[in-house]
Amino acid sequence: MMYSNNIKVDFPHNIKRMKNIICVFIFLMIWSCNQKDKELNKNVDGEVINLIAFDNVVTISLTDVYDSVVIIPLKTKSPIGNIERIFFKNDNMYIWDENGGKVWGFKSNGDSLFCIDKQGKGPDEYIRIDDVSISDLGYINILDVSQHKLLSYDINTELRESKKFDKWVHNYCSVDGYDYLFSATPDQPEGHYVDVMKNSEKIESYFATTHNWHFSHTSFLPVKDSVFFTRFYDDRIYYFKDGNLNTGYSVNFGNDIAFMEKLRDAEDLEKHKELMKSVRYTGDIRHLSISDTYLTFDYSEPIKDWVIQTSFIYNKKTKKGLSFKSFGDSSDEYFSVGTPIASDGHYFYALIEPWSIDEAHKRQLQERVNFPLESNLNCLLCRFLLKI
Repeated sequence: MMYSNNIKVDFPHNIKRMKNIICVFIFLMIWSCNQKDKELNKNVDGEVINLIAFDNVVTISLTDVYDSVVIIPLKTKSPIGNIERIFFKNDNMYIWDENGGKVWGFKSNGDSLFCIDKQGKGPDEYIRIDDVSISDLGYINILDVSQHKLLSYDINTELRESKKFDKWVHNYCSVDGYDYLFSATPDQPEGHYVDVMKNSEKIESYFATTHNWHFSHTSFLPVKDSVFFTRFYDDRIYYFKDGNLNTGYSVNFGNDIAFMEKLRDAEDLEKHKELMKSVRYTGDIRHLSISDTYLTFDYSEPIKDWVIQTSFIYNKKTKKGLSFKSFGDSSDEYFSVGTPIASDGHYFYALIEPWSIDEAHKRQLQERVNFPLESNLNCLLCRFLLKI
């Protein structure tokens, strides 16, 4: 047997090199698994609410689902315009008056606390209110999109902080040191709709603009240490916690899964319209409210040639649910209210419009609240518990 003198075998060197390759391979395997776990955690479907399994009724009596009803007059002589949203913090209520461009503060019994009315172009003023939220410190955050500015006021209506954004921000919320920003018009064509910030630094972005969101804003709903939100034409309820995106609930409206995937991933609005014409779509979760026990929202439902708004109540503990299309049609009820528009974590709140009630029922309502119900009176709040 002959050996070539030109071949040099360096066993120690090759073994060392092989060890390095194995170490790199193991590291890549671990990193890859961690990335997959991270992606899986982001895409967890959450609890499934099988809405088609619950009762769906055309009318329902208030007494069937309402309990411990209290009527709260908002004690101010100034007119409050269209109530866009109600917030709760430290036993106080905050009301965003969209038409008036104001934010009102009330105690839990309806006594007036303050009114932020600072429209203008001064350093502590806003041109218009595009979004409102309450900070961890109890400051009232007012977002002025036209000025790329966030103004934070205390309950004495004094400006405590002003923050400028270097991009279009259409909705804002802050919880536990994290800032959540929604932009309907991201600066980059391949950007993201939602940015998560901490200490003014972006730490993560979600929902790439390659997927058409189909609408110009979102509503962030703070619930304890989380921030819930929904997307148009998406059967899921998402939430952020500690800056991370999760799916809290997936709602089964009976839609075909393949269709919903196509709808969520539509390249443009025209493709979206084309898909919507091909089916009788039920869904589009909006007006989300969450308490310690209940979750409520509205959704669209086709009835013959119409598309109507249906409301849904879900008991998170008993897993019972109910869909309904109107409230208060019974002749023995002297008022009717809309769906729950807010929750303080325990009670729900809805609006009562005294001017829409006939005189006989208005007198009954007036006796109950012991408050003069004039024709130009502001909305009343109906505070209640649910009992399904």
